[in-house]
Amino acid sequence: MVAVENRTLSQQVYEHVRAEILSGRYQPSTELNEVAAAEELGVSRGPVREAFGRLGAEGLIELRPHRGARVSELTKDEFLDAYEMREGLEGFALRAAVPKLTPPLVQEMTAVCAAMEEAATRNDIDVFFEANGRFHRMFVDAADNTHLTRFYESLTAQMGRYRHVSVKLRGEISLSVAEHRRILDAAIAGDVNKAADLAEAHVRVPQHAIKMLSDTQWVELRTIATDS
Repeated sequence: MVAVENRTLSQQVYEHVRAEILSGRYQPSTELNEVAAAEELGVSRGPVREAFGRLGAEGLIELRPHRGARVSELTKDEFLDAYEMREGLEGFALRAAVPKLTPPLVQEMTAVCAAMEEAATRNDIDVFFEANGRFHRMFVDAADNTHLTRFYESLTAQMGRYRHVSVKLRGEISLSVAEHRRILDAAIAGDVNKAADLAEAHVRVPQHAIKMLSDTQWVELRTIATDS
């Protein structure tokens, strides 16, 4: 049994289940049961119900009356919609963040970009994704816009479960690393429009590749990627 400490029980349950979904332990279409989750975490059903409600609002689980909950899955069209939305958010974030960059933040971004490059040389996908997420999130944080942060968190939570899809579509992660380096160079140079354009183009690469897939190919790719 996984013990949940008494902070806010519903918050603890929410964080635990959310982490299991994002890590891939709970795969898309996995059935989730309130009673089983309560027993596993050592809590009553109330906090579990509240946590499931929050996860349902985020789109990470599907709440079905009288049938329980299950981990949601994205169709090809839904994934494309998410990419289109993310393209806009990335461009907005860069345009807002670049004028606000400070030397310490630039130094930190440079270090994160170097970590991505090192992970690429080792083909360490997990470390690459961790550094990649930090890189993009640093620009979102620097933009200092509450609504942007909320939308970005919700969107990346959904897309993060399929993060291996973009790698399989791109091929070598070194290509993605080079794109991040160009974004950073433009940001450091203070070229707001170029940095934003590069960030948007970076998101469009896998988006375009997905459009070329048939629905059957998408399901096959999604299944392989989430099992990675």
